[in-house]
Amino acid sequence: KYPDRSTTLVIQLPALEGGAPVVLTGPGIKTEMALALAGLPDGFWAQVQANHEQFQFGLDFIFVAGDRVTALPRSTRVTIKGD
Repeated sequence: KYPDRSTTLVIQLPALEGGAPVVLTGPGIKTEMALALAGLPDGFWAQVQANHEQFQFGLDFIFVAGDRVTALPRSTRVTIKGD
């Protein structure tokens, strides 16, 4: 009912590479993009997929590792490699 009242999570990670790979598609991504964030708990990407099913509600994510930052808006579709 009120997507403007959603939440943004800032998650600190050891690195923005080296983790389980996923493929991202959606607004702002020309075709697809690979992402492999290190340090995420098991099942994290499955929860993100469930979050996307709630669009336009849901969560936006900002991932930080040292001086590097990447973001994942709730409009992004995540495909787990191997699914």
